[in-house]
Amino acid sequence: MEERLNKREMTVGLVRACFGMVLVYLAFIGALGNPAARFETSILALAATMAAVALSLFIPERWAAGAWLFFIIDAAAVGACVWFLGGLNSWAVYFIPLLAVSAVYRFAPDLSLAVSVALAAGIVAFASFAQQGTLYQAFMWAAIVMAVWAVSVQRFRVSQEEKYKMMYLDQEKAASELEKKIRELEEKLQSHTITDTVTGLKNFRYFRARLEEEVARAQRKNQVFSLALMEIEDMPDFSKVYGEQETRKALARLAARLKDAFRNTDLLCRYSDTQFMMLLTEADAKNSLVPIMRMRKNLEKTSFGPDNRFQFSYSFGISCYPYDAREAGGLLSLASASLRRSRQKGSGMITLASSLFKKGPVS
Repeated sequence: MEERLNKREMTVGLVRACFGMVLVYLAFIGALGNPAARFETSILALAATMAAVALSLFIPERWAAGAWLFFIIDAAAVGACVWFLGGLNSWAVYFIPLLAVSAVYRFAPDLSLAVSVALAAGIVAFASFAQQGTLYQAFMWAAIVMAVWAVSVQRFRVSQEEKYKMMYLDQEKAASELEKKIRELEEKLQSHTITDTVTGLKNFRYFRARLEEEVARAQRKNQVFSLALMEIEDMPDFSKVYGEQETRKALARLAARLKDAFRNTDLLCRYSDTQFMMLLTEADAKNSLVPIMRMRKNLEKTSFGPDNRFQFSYSFGISCYPYDAREAGGLLSLASASLRRSRQKGSGMITLASSLFKKGPVS
């Protein structure tokens, strides 16, 4: 509702309402129209005032014809009251300068001055000469109109500056909120591109880049780290029995168990549908066995499914930098080979890459 109001007409509408209420009062006391029908006349004047104010408040600001129409109505009403209520001795004369207020809020400043002064001088001159007035009165009222016009222009400019300032602040706030939403969307998109949506762990694309960085860091600082690969052997059977929704729940629960078992400095990722990969910083193969065996023990005690009756079987393969390989591809290949050896040995087995070949650093 507020958005549809013509804010440029609010000041003029207030002046129009005051003028109309004076007419209503005069009609009610019998000073305007037929005293015998003063009640009907006052009701008619009140209805006309309310209609004029309401219509002017809802005409579009950019509708020039509407602005001219209501200005002509205001001028005609004031002129008629001056003529019929005693000329320059009537109370309506004091509303003549207010035509300048009406013009300022409708037209350009120069045009509003010319229109309001010419109209006011015309009304006063016609009323004064028709009723034995003087030219001095016409010039006096024209000067008053110009003074009122100057004050109205200044007030209008201040109100417009405040309006544009508020519009600027609103636009600035909207731009700030838009930038915030864009940043949130970018962060969300970036998070989705490096995070598995089911488990919340990093995906392999991100993990591979971090693995390359860890190889470079370990080489630069002469440090060790381990790469562990875990496979859930009977996940396909679980999916056939319980369906996709329960499978997603089980994977998310498994990911939570993995997070609890490892340090914050370790990196976890979902390698494939049934495999998870762990990068254990500053831990050789034997030291990495401690958290992995602890995790395996906790997982073997955990049941899954809606009835909590299904237990998974797990196999593990571990490779170590620099003793098994000195580059990311070699570490991944050896971890996969160790996992295959664990599956051959049986459920729950952990195989170190160093047990596949001759122990010792790779030359």
